[in-house]
Amino acid sequence: MSSESNEQNDKEKKSLREICKKIFNIQNGLIVLVFFGFPILLNIGIVSFNVPWRYVGKGEEWLGFFSNYAGGFIGAIVALIVANKQGEEQRKSVQEQLKAAEKENLNQFKRAQEAEKRQRTLAQLPALVFLENQIKRMWGNMHAEKLRKEVHMEHIYNTFKRELTPKEEEKIKKEVENGVYYIDLVVNEQSFSYISLVTDIDLHTRLIECFTFYKEFSETLRLDIAPLENEIRELAKSTNKYGSTGVQNIASKLAVFTSSKSFVWEQLDKKNQLENFEEVYRMLGVELSRVRKLLEED
Repeated sequence: MSSESNEQNDKEKKSLREICKKIFNIQNGLIVLVFFGFPILLNIGIVSFNVPWRYVGKGEEWLGFFSNYAGGFIGAIVALIVANKQGEEQRKSVQEQLKAAEKENLNQFKRAQEAEKRQRTLAQLPALVFLENQIKRMWGNMHAEKLRKEVHMEHIYNTFKRELTPKEEEKIKKEVENGVYYIDLVVNEQSFSYISLVTDIDLHTRLIECFTFYKEFSETLRLDIAPLENEIRELAKSTNKYGSTGVQNIASKLAVFTSSKSFVWEQLDKKNQLENFEEVYRMLGVELSRVRKLLEED
């Protein structure tokens, strides 16, 4: 878009120069015509018409008149040419000064931008160190809980002395996933305030995704559905029916909890969250190295 605008401006300037050149040529022609034509017309008017101030004069007098006339005319032309040349030089000088000032202003703006960017990059160092430790800690917690779930499932499988059906395996899996896992609640508001200081857009986005997932994962795994199940059984005994409003409300809440637990476990495995956290940890290391290098340069 800018290149097209520049081409349009160049065309307009070229067209303006051509017009000025044509006008200048016409003016020169008129000046020469007036210079030579005025004495001739003056002489013709004096000789041919009965003017009250008729005076033809001798050749020497006309020669003197023409000499004075030519000298004054030429002097005026020279003065005009000098004035035009000085005006052109002054115009060029002003244009060069304006271009130099514009270039300097642009350079100052770029230097200010670079200084601001450098300052922001250096200012994120404490946040990067904090986030790197948090990502490492979250990865360790998720990995430990995943191993815990797998060991628990393997232990239940081994209690059977026969090969389990897919339906039985799925039931065991659901029971294990619905258990309580007291994983550390690492993520808080401070975590996201540190993320806001990260200047790399890709890393910034990946960090938000990781911290958001871990927050949901840890909070969901800590949910205990056993009290809800006990409450349903107690209500069912007291009312002798499972269709009461109180039982249905608790059952709905229980279904939300179990569905949430299944979902976060599925996200951990199918979305390869552990590998994603490892990649973000590596990205943080690269960004930390870049910032520390800038500090060493200072």
